[in-house]
Amino acid sequence: DHLKSASDLNIPLIGYMTQDGWQQERYPSHDFEEMSIKVAKDKNGKDVKFNFDMKGETLHVKVWQVEVGRVTLYLLDTNVPENPVSFRGITARLYGGDLEMRLWQEILLGIGGVKALDALGLEPSVIHM
Repeated sequence: DHLKSASDLNIPLIGYMTQDGWQQERYPSHDFEEMSIKVAKDKNGKDVKFNFDMKGETLHVKVWQVEVGRVTLYLLDTNVPENPVSFRGITARLYGGDLEMRLWQEILLGIGGVKALDALGLEPSVIHM
């Protein structure tokens, strides 16, 4: 709703998806080849990827881009071959799993969100998480 409203008002907004206590998440199957999702590119045309230390190991993250009206949504993906199996599921389901998984997701959103913005060359004046 926030992204759609921002798009309608032509307000530049970068969105991160989250869940409040009243929402019910769904995990439908999608054919990503038919969706308007693509790998995010940096100013040199290279795939946006970054990594950082998580629990003494390197977490690798790939960034995807979706156009929602006139607003761009960036999605962080840990299901990449460079990650150990234990890290690949961090972005599989929003706030799914146990408390440790939730903590990993929040660390990814905080640290990874800022790293993604930096890798994309974006400098928002406000970040709301």
